[in-house]
This record gives sequence, C-alpha cells and structure tokens, in this order.
Amino acid sequence: MASTLADIRAGLAANLATIPDVQVSAYLLSSPTPPAVYVVGPGQVEYHRAMVNGLDNWTMLIQATAGLTTDQGAQIRLDGFIGATGASSVKAAVESDRTLGGKAQDTVVQSCAGYQLYQTERGVFLGAEWTVLVLASGA
Repeated sequence: MASTLADIRAGLAANLATIPDVQVSAYLLSSPTPPAVYVVGPGQVEYHRAMVNGLDNWTMLIQATAGLTTDQGAQIRLDGFIGATGASSVKAAVESDRTLGGKAQDTVVQSCAGYQLYQTERGVFLGAEWTVLVLASGA
C-alpha cells in the first residue's frame, strides 16, 4: 500500500508527540507557541527508487522553536532537542517508531542544522531544523 504525504506527516507528528511539554503539529504553524515542534514538509522527494514504484525517498524537514533568544531556558531546552538521546531529543522521538505506524519502511534523522533564529511577530525565537529521510512505498 502506498504511503501519502499526509501519512508521513501524521507518523512523524505521532512520534514527536512523545517529547514532553511541547506543542506538536504535522504541519507548519503560522504562530507556534514555544516550545513547539512541527513538520515543515518535504525538502526533496525521489520517486521510483526500487521496482518502478516500489520505494520513494522523502526528505522531510522538521523545525522546533524553544523560546525567545534572550531566554537561557530556551537555550537549555534547545540543547535537549538537539541531543541524540533523552526524553527531549527530536532525533530519539522521530526514530522511536521507524515505520511511522506502519506507513514507512524506515525513518532516519540525517542531520540537524543547529541553532537557528526565527523572526516572528512576537519576537525572535531560538530553534533548530532537522532533515529526516523517510523510505516509503510508492504509488
């Protein structure tokens, strides 16, 4: 059965929901309330990777905002998000169910871009962005 982009988003969001005390969304938020973690969407999609439509590679982008840049607590929270292990780790959460509830063949966090600044109406928030490879059945 083919996996849709909505399936992949929902699976990633379900995994991210294991991070305590954060707002989680399968979609980009117009006005996130930090701390927040959300699926931005695909960065790149490679179709027909195996047996014509047997496998598609979805490179998904996930962002998190931890708080205002002037808040030391936001930096501490973001350190936890970026860490490879622990209850607040985005990597550990994403990879907690690598099949995304049976919608993917495998899911791997490839990288984190590190500290980023996100300008919003409410100020400048400290955050980060992760690149995640999802291998899913094609159409």
